[in-house]
Amino acid sequence: MNKSRRWLYNMFEKSDVPLDTLFEIEKIISYDFSSEIPELKNKIKEKRMSLREDEEDIFGNNSAEYWKNKYLKLLEEYSELLKKLK
Repeated sequence: MNKSRRWLYNMFEKSDVPLDTLFEIEKIISYDFSSEIPELKNKIKEKRMSLREDEEDIFGNNSAEYWKNKYLKLLEEYSELLKKLK
């Protein structure tokens, strides 16, 4: 992760650790945080599945259809974020 030990300690003291950061830490230390954070269990599961699908697609499928779908998905997520900001 290229982060300092102090950064990691500070991250664990926060109550709002970003899911992406949590997944990176999970992967490095081989630990499942979903047992520690039951209210986020579904979000964590969805995110893990999404990451696995992305990895499979990136390494196993370089078709134009894949990249078109990836772009559309990101565009939809961006639109949702803009709506939330308004």
